[in-house]
Amino acid sequence: MIGGNNRLDGNGNAARTEMNSHGVLVGVDHDFSGWQLGLLGGGGRSDIKQAGGRAARSKIDNTHLGVYAGHNWGAFGLRGGLGFSRHKIDSTREVAFPGITNTLSARYDAKTRQAFIEAAYRFGGREAGLEPYLQLARVDVDVDSVNERGGVPALHGQVGDTGTTLATAGLRFDKGLKASFQQDSWLHVRGGVGHRRASGDRNQIAQLAFDGGNTFAVNGAPIADGAVVAELGLSACLTANQQLELGYSGQFGDDSRDHAANLRWSVRF
Repeated sequence: MIGGNNRLDGNGNAARTEMNSHGVLVGVDHDFSGWQLGLLGGGGRSDIKQAGGRAARSKIDNTHLGVYAGHNWGAFGLRGGLGFSRHKIDSTREVAFPGITNTLSARYDAKTRQAFIEAAYRFGGREAGLEPYLQLARVDVDVDSVNERGGVPALHGQVGDTGTTLATAGLRFDKGLKASFQQDSWLHVRGGVGHRRASGDRNQIAQLAFDGGNTFAVNGAPIADGAVVAELGLSACLTANQQLELGYSGQFGDDSRDHAANLRWSVRF
């Protein structure tokens, strides 16, 4: 289970935006000659609203599919993955000025493609360790054409596709906890902190027009070009083959705050 809250501050052109998300992912992985290969899929819902009296909201139904792989050569580890998401978007906004009051709506689709690769080196043993890492990720978003309906102020046009590269450097830690009479740790605490840089398309640009009017550009609020990322979690061994994990991750930029939580139950066969 996953859930999150994202806030992107506005600027002189775009209002502050807040998104709440939740969903479920199910996955399976297997060890092939030292390589861990896995497949996951799931779905969820995102609710977006704009502040500042804009009365604009969007509801997004998300479907996710991904593959991942990893291998360790002693203390050095290499991991990577590919992901694809399909989004079905229902948006509404209210327009009110002298002579015109309308509630406008639109339905359209979007797709997200993601890829990442990460290299890490572990210092320590099974019960405690430190792991510096470098991660490079690419996120591409394609949006279908937008056609509002509901009145004269309805807009029509195209939201520009975006491609963003994210580079992260950081340090993770983990520590096993056990009572004095226990041989192995049944509870592990983990965490980490890093710095993330974003390059490429940091905001979306839409080319829109009223019926019969000229096209004009609408710029969305940009994501932060630099942000601190943090994570913290607990994992408990319920049985020899079952594990329960609770985790938090956050991203903190100058004009944005992202918070996410996850609960994972895994069974080894």
